[in-house]
Amino acid sequence: QQLNVWAHQEPFDRIIFTLYWFFVLGFFAPIVAMTLPWLFLFETVRQKINKDGTIQPKEALQGVGRKMQLAVVISGCDSGIGKELATCLALEGFVVFAGCLKSESLDNFKTMGSSI
Repeated sequence: QQLNVWAHQEPFDRIIFTLYWFFVLGFFAPIVAMTLPWLFLFETVRQKINKDGTIQPKEALQGVGRKMQLAVVISGCDSGIGKELATCLALEGFVVFAGCLKSESLDNFKTMGSSI
């Protein structure tokens, strides 16, 4: 108890406070900042590698006994980048909800026969 009273008196409280934050910010924070990204990377890679060393296919990561489909919503698919993005994502296997202003643009997607 005597030490506690001594540590909370001027100037010792400021010295202890400064030393504490010097060690926390000077030593521990950089170590944590350098190790956390590596731990995240190793854990991500570990989850995707089988015990025999082969990498799991995309379908194996989607759950046991069920197949998950990913969906996207894109507005402005009449022309330009919206149309190209919708076409490319549909070819990659995504379910695409394409927003078009003109019915002719929607008919173009229907003739492609994809999941748009």
